[in-house]
Amino acid sequence: MIIFQRRRRQNRDAQRAFRARERIRVQSLEDRLEDVTKQYTKLKSAYLHLNAKYQSVLEQVEIKEEGVDGTMPLWEESSTSDFEPFSSLLCVPEALRGSQ
Repeated sequence: MIIFQRRRRQNRDAQRAFRARERIRVQSLEDRLEDVTKQYTKLKSAYLHLNAKYQSVLEQVEIKEEGVDGTMPLWEESSTSDFEPFSSLLCVPEALRGSQ
């Protein structure tokens, strides 16, 4: 009978220890979930802010490309002379550069 009681006490102690470890593990996971949720909220807010900023810049670029009168994009108005400062970077002999 004493062995049976000792075994019961051992089982109760083991179960109590298991529940304590389980509570600690669940609390740890809940804390981690809270941290990740906060981080997600911050990242989502930053993303929405940057996306709004990007859309604003994109609209400004589109407006500038339309030009002053709204008929022709600015990049089409420029001549090939805009590339002259970069001619030294090209691997084209100087004799051929003049004929282009």
